[in-house]
Amino acid sequence: MDVLERLRLRVTDPGQPEPDEDVLKECLEEARDAIMARRFPYRTWPDELEPQYVEKQIRIAISLYNRIGDEGETGHTENGVTRTYDESWIPKQLLADIIPYCGVIS
Repeated sequence: MDVLERLRLRVTDPGQPEPDEDVLKECLEEARDAIMARRFPYRTWPDELEPQYVEKQIRIAISLYNRIGDEGETGHTENGVTRTYDESWIPKQLLADIIPYCGVIS
């Protein structure tokens, strides 16, 4: 099962229409870019995401997908439901365990 299929499986509600494939691809791409920017802050990114970060990519993509329509929201309460997001669209806890790559300058 590829990454797109895994994401689709997790965000599809039974009895609801299938999510738009282009939107899912965009969420995966944005998640990949966030991981790569955190992983390789001072060098060119490799072409492929490292295998240990694929599950992280899916979890970030789910977060991005679930926030469609309320991106950047900093506070909201309605009918007992409260939403508050930090300064980033991606929760810090999803990025916290991405280890930056470092090397030696010779």
